Amino acid sequence: GTVSSHGVPAGYASVFVIETNSGVSADDNGYYEIPNLSAGHYTLIASGMGFVPDTAKFAIKENEIHTHHFNLKTAPRLLEELTVTARQNEIAMDKGAVPIELISSKLFEKNPTPSIFESIGMVNGVRPQLQCAVCNTGDIHINGMEGPYTMVLIDGMPIVSALGTVYGLMGIPNSIIERVEVQKGPASAMYGSEALGGVI
Repeated sequence: GTVSSHGVPAGYASVFVIETNSGVSADDNGYYEIPNLSAGHYTLIASGMGFVPDTAKFAIKENEIHTHHFNLKTAPRLLEELTVTARQNEIAMDKGAVPIELISSKLFEKNPTPSIFESIGMVNGVRPQLQCAVCNTGDIHINGMEGPYTMVLIDGMPIVSALGTVYGLMGIPNSIIERVEVQKGPASAMYGSEALGGVI
């Protein structure tokens, strides 16, 4: 049979057989087929996202092919209102949705640089770029995103202002750093629009 709504195929709708506790999904044209049903009485339930479920009861005989077309009504409301929030809870690095790379102080000792601004370039996908040779300012690009989309935090507190990321990092020697965590990928849900490229 088929599953449609107001003459339009309801693609990928579900058709469930209560008696056999099994079901199938319709194709993109709304067509469905339930094979290997023995003779007996059955109840079908057709449902889909955004539609009111419909029920059909029928009986089939041995070696009989039964056809039933569902015409679903549109649900008055699709989904309840949803609010997405984020919390700064500690989790294992391999459990996060976005990959995080950890740089320990041992790496800084083996690769000495004047400041963390130069050292951060050792991370794959992170590129510090000098913008002005006169005033010695620059920004940090993560995965190709421009510097304004990289948020930098020190002990969990963000460095405020557009040039704070540069002046702050250039003034921090590697010797006083315990570790650096680099989150490559969008983190706007937790840190805001400045963390679209990533977080350091």
